Amino acid sequence: MPFVDDGLATFSLGLLNRPRNAIPSILSRMESGEKLSFVAPMVRYSKLPFRLLCLEWGADACYSPMIIAESFVQSTKARDNEFTTSSCDMPLVAQFAARDTEWFGEAARICSDWCGGIDLNCGCPQKWAINDGIGSALLSQPELIAEMVKTAKRRSSCPISIKIRVEDDIRETVELCRRAEMSGVSWIAVHGRTMRMKSSEPPLLDHLTQVKQSCRVPVIVNGTISSPSDIGKTYEKTGCDGIMSARAVLGNPAIFKGYEQVPQECLEDFVNISLLVGTCYVGAVVG
Repeated sequence: MPFVDDGLATFSLGLLNRPRNAIPSILSRMESGEKLSFVAPMVRYSKLPFRLLCLEWGADACYSPMIIAESFVQSTKARDNEFTTSSCDMPLVAQFAARDTEWFGEAARICSDWCGGIDLNCGCPQKWAINDGIGSALLSQPELIAEMVKTAKRRSSCPISIKIRVEDDIRETVELCRRAEMSGVSWIAVHGRTMRMKSSEPPLLDHLTQVKQSCRVPVIVNGTISSPSDIGKTYEKTGCDGIMSARAVLGNPAIFKGYEQVPQECLEDFVNISLLVGTCYVGAVVG
């Protein structure tokens, strides 16, 4: 797996100058009561350059894009293409999509030394993912989720988490979380929309509150942030231990620092970081 450090040591950014072993673990910070801000997994976008930018501009931790565990385990080419990191890329949570305990467990083992956490995607609502038995398809299989968490914990030294969506019947979500806790999951990220809801529909805040109230492990809430003011409102309404953003942070990587719009310095930082580590946005049109 590519490990990019060339030039980063001379790129004078605050958080990025911290050695990897000096950054407290995600779990210990949440267990101590610290409220954390996460960059959500985003296909094509939450790769190394964007993660480094977000860490500099207020994010506490970043997720990798969703990686298909089976391909990752079987193919060196897939690993090199899907997973690039650096000593500055911490805390990093590597997220995998899987429908089999063996593939997820082995992917967790391979990534263990490079991450601050390993996550199982149980929330992707895209039809191709559901038809393939991954993502939101797992929400109806809490026993399988629990077994995958157990297997990954046996093979990895990292905390194992899951990212889910609420169900229409919140009792089903609460039961899934209960089983995940019994399997040893370290934290749970919950998107506030069901797999059938559109992103334009308002999140189900009451559902998120019930999930938080029912869980003993930290709960990260996703799908409620569109502006900096939403962060405080989400904590107040749900009592969650952390917040996560995808669309909002993609449009404004400085949102966690309270900026309503992207500052010029943030844009300049992204150019500089991309020049140092390379970028995956081949063919992208910016205008």
